[in-house]
Amino acid sequence: MNNKGFTLIEVLTVLVLITVVFVIIISTMGNTLSINSEEAYKMTKKNIIEASKKYILECNNYIIDCNLDWNDNKTTIKAINLIETGYFKEIINPINNKKLDNCLTIEVEENNDEYKYTINDTDCK
Repeated sequence: MNNKGFTLIEVLTVLVLITVVFVIIISTMGNTLSINSEEAYKMTKKNIIEASKKYILECNNYIIDCNLDWNDNKTTIKAINLIETGYFKEIINPINNKKLDNCLTIEVEENNDEYKYTINDTDCK
């Protein structure tokens, strides 16, 4: 007898193998996208720090009008201030696509004309 077809076991084996391959590919893509979003958020934070440095410099040189309250050599810049002065059009968290305008702050500490910048985004999550 000449059988020219696949048995049910052969078809099921191929389907299981294809399913396993797709599961592996999809999980790998999900992890890659998650890592890329986290890296993008780190880059966003670096850009915010750089804009904050320029903002402080321009404030100190009276190039822009800003009311920074310095207490014990510390002050806080809100992200909305960077947007209002034109450093950013908007600030969005690339992980969850939420706007960071009203929740993100940058804490600045001065010590002997050197500044330390810390981003506080705990209210944004």
